[in-house]
Amino acid sequence: MDQTQASDDRDTQSAESGGVERRDLLKLGALALTVSGGTAAGAVLSSDENEEGLGPVDLPDTSSDPAAASEQRALVEQFAPDVHFDRRELWYPTDPRRYESDRDGDVVVDGFDVLDGYTADHRETDTPPAPTVFYNVVEYRDSPLSVVQYWLYSAFDQFTTNFHWHDWELFQVFVDRESGEPVLYTGSAHSDAVPNNEFVDPEAPRPNVLSEVGSHASALGVNDRPRSFQRLAGDGFIADITNEAVEIGDRAVGIPAAYGLPRDEGLRLPYVVPELDGAPLYDHEKLPNVSENDLLSGSLVVHSFAELATPPDGIPLRENGLSFGFDAENRLGLDVGYDLVSIEELRHIDGFTGPQLSYEFTVPQFVEDEFAHHLTATTAPWTQPRFSDPTVDITDPQHRQTLAERYGPVEDEATTDRVVGVVRELTTRPPEERDETTANGEDTQTGDATEDEASDGDASSADDSPDGETRPTPPKLRESGVESVALLESEDPTAVPTWNGVVSLSGVTHESHRLTVNGAGRAPYAETFEFDGGTYTAGVDGVVTVVPNEEAVKVRADASEESGIANVRFEEDVAGPVYDGKPDGEDRFGLYVNRHGTYTAEITDDEGEVGVFRVTPGTDDASGDEALTIDTPETGKRSFVTFLQSLLDEILAGVRDLVDDIGPLRELLLALLRHGRRLLDRVLARVDEGNTAKASEELGVLADLLAFSAESFDALAWALPESTEARLGSQITQARRRTEQAIDVPA
Repeated sequence: MDQTQASDDRDTQSAESGGVERRDLLKLGALALTVSGGTAAGAVLSSDENEEGLGPVDLPDTSSDPAAASEQRALVEQFAPDVHFDRRELWYPTDPRRYESDRDGDVVVDGFDVLDGYTADHRETDTPPAPTVFYNVVEYRDSPLSVVQYWLYSAFDQFTTNFHWHDWELFQVFVDRESGEPVLYTGSAHSDAVPNNEFVDPEAPRPNVLSEVGSHASALGVNDRPRSFQRLAGDGFIADITNEAVEIGDRAVGIPAAYGLPRDEGLRLPYVVPELDGAPLYDHEKLPNVSENDLLSGSLVVHSFAELATPPDGIPLRENGLSFGFDAENRLGLDVGYDLVSIEELRHIDGFTGPQLSYEFTVPQFVEDEFAHHLTATTAPWTQPRFSDPTVDITDPQHRQTLAERYGPVEDEATTDRVVGVVRELTTRPPEERDETTANGEDTQTGDATEDEASDGDASSADDSPDGETRPTPPKLRESGVESVALLESEDPTAVPTWNGVVSLSGVTHESHRLTVNGAGRAPYAETFEFDGGTYTAGVDGVVTVVPNEEAVKVRADASEESGIANVRFEEDVAGPVYDGKPDGEDRFGLYVNRHGTYTAEITDDEGEVGVFRVTPGTDDASGDEALTIDTPETGKRSFVTFLQSLLDEILAGVRDLVDDIGPLRELLLALLRHGRRLLDRVLARVDEGNTAKASEELGVLADLLAFSAESFDALAWALPESTEARLGSQITQARRRTEQAIDVPA
């Protein structure tokens, strides 16, 4: 249905039923606010000549103007959202004034007092204490745009990337005063670095907000399924967000760039337990009413990312719990009614306090100290830039452009400085059995996975060789049902959760950064880079590869300045590239790979010279957590020749293991490969003699031999197990490619 037609139909129905037309009500409210010069709970943003651009202007008190106050209240009540919580939620929106105290003449809300007092109050009444939503109204004097802000205060925040005392979450409704229609909903995510959940030109007459358990991030329920989040359109329903799709490298990932609500999209998101002074928070003496069960715990929580052998698969998905709404007693489907209170009623509070908390993460302590804004008390709403200028919280570029075209004061700019990537697991484990693919039945594939899921079979199976040895199934890149955490370490460290496996950090500063991607049961991934603006694509072509702990082994190489290493690239024979970047670390480069894979390491030095090395954890001298080491990495033609010797030895061993009933083809292939291997010995001798011209000539002969070998292998591949075909086929292809590359490499 056309948006204009739908709006007209709603207005007609309202008039016929004897009610007040919605747009007329809003026009009256806007007129009263303008005539009275402001509102007791808001600000006017002005671009008058005597003002330096946009900025808040103090407004006169309208407490003596009952008509203006009444009209403002009507505007606020009109768009007051229904808020739907997870059944595991512990900290519902409340009134912090219940827990305020005097501290040396200042009025403060202490974190210990709130968490302990709220827990006791909730337990005593078995109902959410003092359900309250605070509001603020912002007007743009030279534009028909108004914004109604709804601020929700919770006693505590517990999540994967952060937890802190107090939690202020914001939901905004941008309203066109001339039409009386909402033009944009914005629900706040976790930080400025995470794209908010937004919807432009909503038709729903009343907003629905879906609150994430523990963190209280605000997703939207705009379509006809108001209590669940739907990222993509499907099943006859529109999507709940209109954010544009994120682009990652040279691929367009068909996922809108918004945090969404992972546990409502069929994805697992583990939480962690906050600590204070080295002990779980619930053990603190200032929290006598708080037990382990009064924090998020049980199957939703992991106590250490590092100690889990594999990503957890028992984390529950979102389950609907209580629904809050204004005027709830007169409306069906709501469990709890909340009070609407002007945020001006809180302005006497001087601070929201609480000590810095801590949690297990693969970062040094000094980084965690710098990262403290994620782990301590939040700031009051009126100290935040978005309080006086709500457009600051519009994170989608196309939404900013839409409002800029319609409303003068809105600036058409949104930062394009961001880091993006998509997390994939390199594993031999089979794809997880999920309760559902997504909340709406839509597939979350982004189109960039490297494997054919339909033909995976049992990942625990292996190829049996004739001599009784067992070759493990090669690892594959798969989507993971467990979300990760991305930490960007720089002057102002920022941690964000992934959504649908997507890493997206906005507002990235122009400096050196270290990106760490960590996840429950996975070895950490890290890379360093210099950022000069635009979009930085993490990983290899946007794919950030992580490995389950039980299958991970670390590969090290000298990364000191003396080594001269400028770039390291790792390729797994079947899965393809898994790392490509600047060495991470001051002295030793470290990368986790899957111990069941076989790899080519390509190292580029400061002068642009390239060297290649074979890395085979399954046969190299490594056991348990002992790291593999690339000693004294060299570059040049000799590096390529010794690499090809190792690779052809592996290929020959694999071909010898093929079944006897393909004997003639196997013998032909063996003959070609043996001849190539002998040729490599001669090439190495030429290189050591300094006769690079003759070495290149003989490498050309080897390239032709490998081309014939590839044709022979293709002729017998039909009789091989899929994993054997994939491994040997990719190895022969790589041998030919590296041989052609080696021809032009100098000595």
